[in-house]
Amino acid sequence: MPVEVAEGFAWELEESVEPVRLAAQAKAPGSMRNMIHTREWAAMRTGITKRNPAAVYVVPQLRGNRKLKRTQRQKETFASRMQQHALDPALKENTGKVIERAENFLDRVGKNNGF
Repeated sequence: MPVEVAEGFAWELEESVEPVRLAAQAKAPGSMRNMIHTREWAAMRTGITKRNPAAVYVVPQLRGNRKLKRTQRQKETFASRMQQHALDPALKENTGKVIERAENFLDRVGKNNGF
């Protein structure tokens, strides 16, 4: 795959995951107990991996504070609850949008290259 196509596809994927980020951000405070007290953890950000092929992800905007000693169990509980109550439902609701945008990009690339 040409480099410009790979980079374009990575960018398109990152843009297509925006509805998932917004949905997860909206779901996090209401679906997780005690999230009202820590609303800043509900803010989400998107990212893209540097490997080829690229993958996109949605994670909480804040990163953990290593100075605070938390047990591994506490970390796993929060992460799994965030995944179960906010991230997975947001992805399920918006999977069609992500696929549609990726397919549209591939169609454009195909048409531009005579396929």
